[in-house]
Amino acid sequence: MVRSVIAPLGAVLLAAAPAAAPAPVGIVACAYTSTLLTNAESGLVRTPPLTISNLHLAFVDHAPSAATDVRLTARYARVSQTLDLRGRFSTGVEIERNLAPLETGTYVDAPATCKVDAVTFADGSSWRSGSE
Repeated sequence: MVRSVIAPLGAVLLAAAPAAAPAPVGIVACAYTSTLLTNAESGLVRTPPLTISNLHLAFVDHAPSAATDVRLTARYARVSQTLDLRGRFSTGVEIERNLAPLETGTYVDAPATCKVDAVTFADGSSWRSGSE
């Protein structure tokens, strides 16, 4: 006896798409801060207000080979900044950087998000976001 199964009208059958490979470098911290110091706060007389901004980033290479170039995108205070960090970033070691953010004109802390776009490794291999 042969049985057939017919999907109800309107049913949608979805094939699972292969998952993209996860980034071999993980973001541990991504934060943007900006502070406006007035003349009274800075102690400087007859100077314009001073803005102090910082983009704090921390990441870890989870790949078996050391990373030599990590390109990522940071979004904060309505801007997007591409960062290209070069060096020898050993596997399993947390790397921290405090970077100068783009001038935004925003003088308050703003949420930041960071995403790894591409990684090049010491063994010559590489990884790009969206590739497998």
